[in-house]
Amino acid sequence: MTPGAGVSRPGTGRSRATWTLLGAALVHALVVLAPPVGVLARRYVVAETVQFAVLAVLVPVLVVVSAPWSGSDHLLAVTGAGPGRERARLPFFARVATARRRHRSPVRSIAYLVAYLAAVIGWRIPPSVDALRRIAGLSLLEAATLLVLGVLLWLEIVVSPPFVPRSAYPMRLGVTVVAMWITWMIGYLLGFSHVSWYHAYVHTPSSGLSLIADQQLAAGALWVIPAMAYLPAVLSNLMAWLKDSEDPDDEMRQLLRAERRLSWGSPSDAPDGPSDVGGRPEGPGAPRG
Repeated sequence: MTPGAGVSRPGTGRSRATWTLLGAALVHALVVLAPPVGVLARRYVVAETVQFAVLAVLVPVLVVVSAPWSGSDHLLAVTGAGPGRERARLPFFARVATARRRHRSPVRSIAYLVAYLAAVIGWRIPPSVDALRRIAGLSLLEAATLLVLGVLLWLEIVVSPPFVPRSAYPMRLGVTVVAMWITWMIGYLLGFSHVSWYHAYVHTPSSGLSLIADQQLAAGALWVIPAMAYLPAVLSNLMAWLKDSEDPDDEMRQLLRAERRLSWGSPSDAPDGPSDVGGRPEGPGAPRG
């Protein structure tokens, strides 16, 4: 997960990486919702937990990293596009990104974290999982809830052009670690429990999987699948924090440089003259921002 993921050449539409990652997100969602996994999720706790973990973590992070809302016109958004009338002419996502840049605050990151964790815990408590077992189609509501809140959370953790997280690296690390540990804690409690959490799931000798084994496998899914997304995000933000120049707009300039490199081929191909970032010239002898 790199900050420049999803940046495309101006005029060429979405990049190949964007479509690949977005397609992977769609495939993951369809695999866990459609048969046979969707059917097994109503028979085994481990299958239902895999379905939950993929929808809550893997699908949202793939969507955010693919940056499907990026495009050639996101440049104005990350530079803070001028007066109100000029911003009003921007595409929807560019306007939202510009507004986010003007309201950089950890408070909203915490609010999205709380909302996301409320959904995670809410869909893991026994009444909810038993309802998922009994009511056909309820998994679609679960998927929609987790996808929306998951995307909002991950936009506060990683760069998804034109969106940049509103908080600094320490807060991003805290948000990531808390989300990961809460999910792991649910798995820990489930895995070390000697009683059935979910009474709607009935295990018989013919099912081939005992109650305790089913719950322990489900706990493993809650540890392994979230780790595949959260640990790279933790390491990425930690390394970026250690190299941080303490400039809150540094990521904005990095996106602009990546955009110019993609559009011009190489830095040496850039035309002479001032850049479009605050009127400052670019070049080997130019003062750095």
